[in-house]
Amino acid sequence: MRRFIRFFSSHKVYFYAVAALTLILVTGLLSWSAIDEVRFSSERIGIDMDLHEQGMKISGVVAGLAADEAGLRRGDVLTELNGRMVADFASFDEAMRDRAPDRPVQLRVLRESETLDLELVPGAPPDIRRLLAQLILVCAYLGLAALAARYQRQDLRARLLMLFVALVAIEMALPLGYTYPLWLFQAQSLFWYLATGVQIALELHLVSLIPHRLNILKRRPSLVWLYYAVGLLIGIGLCILAIVDWIHSGSPYSHLQTPAANMVLVGWAVVVATILAWQVTRATGSRERNQALLVLIGLTPWVGYILLSTFWSGWADLSEHWVQNVQNVVLLFFPA
Repeated sequence: MRRFIRFFSSHKVYFYAVAALTLILVTGLLSWSAIDEVRFSSERIGIDMDLHEQGMKISGVVAGLAADEAGLRRGDVLTELNGRMVADFASFDEAMRDRAPDRPVQLRVLRESETLDLELVPGAPPDIRRLLAQLILVCAYLGLAALAARYQRQDLRARLLMLFVALVAIEMALPLGYTYPLWLFQAQSLFWYLATGVQIALELHLVSLIPHRLNILKRRPSLVWLYYAVGLLIGIGLCILAIVDWIHSGSPYSHLQTPAANMVLVGWAVVVATILAWQVTRATGSRERNQALLVLIGLTPWVGYILLSTFWSGWADLSEHWVQNVQNVVLLFFPA
């Protein structure tokens, strides 16, 4: 047993175990994403919605898809679907599930002071471009993890970066969950929050070692565990807030952009940038200063993205697909 424990705890076995687990998870999740997209394509109508006191407010309409061709506009409020009241995401999903296949969907919407009856036929080709972009993005993160893994035996920073990037790759491979049962979508959301807490801890630990260990950690190495305690508490706290939100609202999606989640992201970005800026000012040589400065520059696009998306009111008016593409790109700079 001791030999087994010694063998399994070696860096080499640790690396192969993490690599194998990551590849299995990513492959499975990407396959699941493809299945989810194909299944959902027959139901896609091309709208984004938010909760509204009178029904579901249309916050976006995708050009060229069924909703656009039927005449739906941004700002319309969907009140009925196939004669059934639509008050939240759950009732919308239920009405869509119970509709007769291959039959048009009857919609009743409010447009300013006017009530309109519209008809549309759901269905669109699978979004292959999104799946391909997801695959490329995940492969990019896995490539960065593999690059960091080359140095993981001799450098703690490389091990931290490898774990951080591998966890992000798993997150990026998660399906959108269009055809999930509600409980599975909620479980995925809870995983996302817990993973965010772990990422916060790993990133704080990492920047505290660039270019060298912070002086306070040199004096008291055990303080590094405070990062992981805080990250775990943040992850658990966000999970609890999400569950409370699910209980008190009819939307399984409303927790994704709550003030608490946004403030956590802002705090995370500011603290990491502050530590790196401090490391730049305290560096003793030009090589060390340049290293910390380059990492800080790589972090800047993500910090800007977080601050703009949180505090700029015009952010909500931007295209969701454009915003997602920007987010995917800026996330790559820091680990690169």
